[in-house]
Amino acid sequence: RSGDGDSEVETPSTTIPPDRPIDPAASWIPYAWSRSTGNLVPDGTNGAFGPFRDQLLVAELTNGMLLRAQLEEVDGVTQGACFKFMQRLGSASRVVFAPDGSLIIGFTNRGWGGYPPGHGLARVRYKNIEPMEIDRVSIQPDGFDLEFTKPLAGDVEPGDVTMTAYDYNWWWDYGSPEQNVHTMPVTATSMADDRRTLHVKAPIEAGWCIRMRLD
Repeated sequence: RSGDGDSEVETPSTTIPPDRPIDPAASWIPYAWSRSTGNLVPDGTNGAFGPFRDQLLVAELTNGMLLRAQLEEVDGVTQGACFKFMQRLGSASRVVFAPDGSLIIGFTNRGWGGYPPGHGLARVRYKNIEPMEIDRVSIQPDGFDLEFTKPLAGDVEPGDVTMTAYDYNWWWDYGSPEQNVHTMPVTATSMADDRRTLHVKAPIEAGWCIRMRLD
């Protein structure tokens, strides 16, 4: 704090948070996945790029990845989930869809130590082989519904799912490690008749980042 004796002005500090609440993010990308996120582009190819229609493809420079993000609106609040899409591509800084539905990736690292190659272009095409992936995650009052691109062959028990909750510091300093990390118990799992939707029951609460792993 600084002042002339009559008034004080709060200045930015690494220990004093801003004097207003944090604006909630629609989705947090794990720092372990993306340390230098580039741009993002919605998949409006109507299936030419695969099954993830209307989701976002996100460039990632440091780890040389493409990420996939999915958003949904619940009671007027936008939230979502993100997934690894492709790895070890190069210093992906910019992505854009071409007219034929392929994805053009622009590489650059500009001395930031991105994943090689650090310059040039690449094209990603869909080979018309549908992958086995989590298509999207939808929040429910008692947990999450996970929709898959293909039916699951086996059953998924609660012990097969690990769920970790965390949040971040709200401060002036750059970045934040994961804070208040704790395991969230998975109390039940159930499968839809078509075996493409898995319901994961857990005592979720608003405001947390949730990392889910299916073993």
